[in-house]
Amino acid sequence: MAALDAAALQQLRDMHMPEPEAWWHLPWGVWLLVLLFVLLLLAGLALWRPMLRRYRKKQHRKQLKQAIEQEMLAIEALAVDAAHGVDIMGKLSVLLRRVAMTLFDAEHVEGLIGQDWIDFLQAQWVETPQPSFATPEVRALMLYAAYRQTLDEAEVNTVQTCVHVSRQWLDEVVARYV
Repeated sequence: MAALDAAALQQLRDMHMPEPEAWWHLPWGVWLLVLLFVLLLLAGLALWRPMLRRYRKKQHRKQLKQAIEQEMLAIEALAVDAAHGVDIMGKLSVLLRRVAMTLFDAEHVEGLIGQDWIDFLQAQWVETPQPSFATPEVRALMLYAAYRQTLDEAEVNTVQTCVHVSRQWLDEVVARYV
């Protein structure tokens, strides 16, 4: 029996471990999870870009509104003192023009002067208030005050009206377009 055992042992070969399986030999459930993860990642990226664009646009509009509001508040604070009438009208004119160029076709707006500029401002009202830019005193002050060195007493009183009309115009236009 010992001889049989020795002969049997001679026939035995060394033990070999099977080759490791390749990484792609995963169960189908694992592949399904990988595919699901990739699809979710792609869907997230596809949705992320429009959401980021909307967020940035909303932030830009918010900053634009804040900048317009701050500038208008500075003009209104300056309007308390009647001695700054010419300066107020210059700043008001610049603010209205910058807002118009930002919200409307800049090439069209930058060429508007005189009565055409006043007509453009008037055309933006949904419902024209009284007084408005078409009121003779306001129109005259809007057209010529920025180019004068001083204002007479009647014009100084009209400066407050111009500031009020401009505030109404800015509020309406910004609410509609921003």
